[in-house]
Amino acid sequence: GAGNEPLAIEVKTSPTEWTVESEASWVTAERTDGRTLTITVADNDASAERSTTVTVEAGQAVQHIKVVQLAPGWTPWPTGE
Repeated sequence: GAGNEPLAIEVKTSPTEWTVESEASWVTAERTDGRTLTITVADNDASAERSTTVTVEAGQAVQHIKVVQLAPGWTPWPTGE
């Protein structure tokens, strides 16, 4: 989306072949080369936080990555700095 930057994650697996799948249509998870997983999210137009899971599989190994996207207009608590 407009303010969303893709997140690149280095994937180290044995065997070297791996697949990735996202459970939500608003998250794109793709293998962009042999060792890089790129996760991109669409803008959150809802009024609430949303979350999903991205799953990476290599042979019998499985890793779940939780993706949480805050609601629009969310601001963190002041830090006092």
